[in-house]
Parts: sequence; C-alpha cells; structure tokens
Amino acid sequence: MKKFAKPWYRPSRGVWYVTLRGKQHNLGPARETAFRRYGQLIADPPKAEPPEPVTAPPVYLVGLIQRFMEDM
Repeated sequence: MKKFAKPWYRPSRGVWYVTLRGKQHNLGPARETAFRRYGQLIADPPKAEPPEPVTAPPVYLVGLIQRFMEDM
C-alpha cells in the first residue's frame, strides 16, 4: 500500500518539506505557512507535458540490421 504524502520537518535546516511525485518541495520554516503551501500543491496538480515524438531510426542503422539478418 502506498503511503500518503504529508509534510515533515527537517530540524537541521529548520524547514518543512513534502515529497510529491518523486520531488521534494521546500514549504518554508513556519508550520502554518508550510501546511497552506502543501494544500496548494495538492490542489493544483502539475500539467502533463506532451510526450516527445518518436523518431525513426537513422537509415544507417536500418542497413546495419538488414546486413546482420542476411548473415544469419
């Protein structure tokens, strides 16, 4: 079961953090401000970026593969 992300305090830096979607977010030193910022991060998910288009392999790679297949 996956754990629910919640803010945690790092005493060595004196700051609140939360880990969302694999990234740590600095929420600031004040607890109230940190939890308010945490609420904003939870309420506003990041916009999904379109995936990069898939490109065809270079022509020389196709030729290399064809030569390999002919030798088999």
